Amino acid sequence: LSVQIAEKRDAILALQIQADSLKARIEENRKTRAEFEALEKKGIFTEQKRLQAIRQLEEVRLRHRITGLQYQILPAVVTQIGAPETAGMSLVTSRIVLNVRGFTDSDLVAFVEAIRLELPGHVVVEAFEINKLASPSAALLARIRSGAVADMVSGVVTLSWRAIRNVEKTAGQ
Repeated sequence: LSVQIAEKRDAILALQIQADSLKARIEENRKTRAEFEALEKKGIFTEQKRLQAIRQLEEVRLRHRITGLQYQILPAVVTQIGAPETAGMSLVTSRIVLNVRGFTDSDLVAFVEAIRLELPGHVVVEAFEINKLASPSAALLARIRSGAVADMVSGVVTLSWRAIRNVEKTAGQ
């Protein structure tokens, strides 16, 4: 009888361990699902539309008092996700290089943060350099008051713009 009780106790303990493991996996799944949904909402699965991105850069430029913007969107690099026989997705990464000019360094930082948050997909700032062009002076402030463009800082920003897309399977696969 005591052997049967010990076996039942061991079986119950094993079930409790399995239940605890399942609870931990469910909680981890909830966390990763929330992360996945946030990326999905941000547009990680949308096509990288360069013309739309250029328009968005210009709109954000105006909103953040950026007086000069030159951009270069380099060709996309496509990386297969997973093993070749099971992969159904690929990561599309386009590097964006921005040369910006503005009044203050905080304007440049706010501009880059807005691009990072608002451009569809996943945007990572790889490099960001800010240089001081001029110190505030009475003459410079008078030019700004009169409406003239007076760049005080410039910056060079390198971004990685990422999206995920389905890989089309060919008939032979």
